[in-house]
Amino acid sequence: AKERDRIRADRKREREREMRLDNFKGANKKTRADREGQRDVSEKIALGLNVGKQKLAGDQVFDSRLFNQSAGMDSGFGQDDDYNAYSKPLFDRGGAGNIYRPRATDGDSYGTAEEQYDKITKTDRFRPDKGFKGTEYAGGGGQERAAPVQFEKQAEELDPFGLDQFLTDAKKGKKKG
Repeated sequence: AKERDRIRADRKREREREMRLDNFKGANKKTRADREGQRDVSEKIALGLNVGKQKLAGDQVFDSRLFNQSAGMDSGFGQDDDYNAYSKPLFDRGGAGNIYRPRATDGDSYGTAEEQYDKITKTDRFRPDKGFKGTEYAGGGGQERAAPVQFEKQAEELDPFGLDQFLTDAKKGKKKG
């Protein structure tokens, strides 16, 4: 808390000093404005100054770090059918490969793939609590089928929804109730 209060007091003092410099009608005001005006945009952003919508002129329009690089127009062109749109990969894949690489001790602690598979298939975790007739887990000893499942066909009704009866009742004028 004391550290925060000290920082607040320092910032308050700095703001008051800047205000006094701005209000002072002398040479200091012009030099401060000139000093801030001569900084490029990246410096202003780093210092936390207001960049605003200023008109840039001359060399300020472009960042000088972009000039005189060997990978520009003077580096030459490849064939038309080459696909060299990017000079380097977007993400470095080397670090991710090391994270997920299995360790040598993992095989010892979990066993081989066959041992893991046998452990999963022999567990009772995925078996029903009660057996069903005709299954391999039947309580009274299920039996395997010798033939495919036979479905019984229901006798077709001529009027499964009773529409004929409904229409005849409607024609006769019968009312329920």
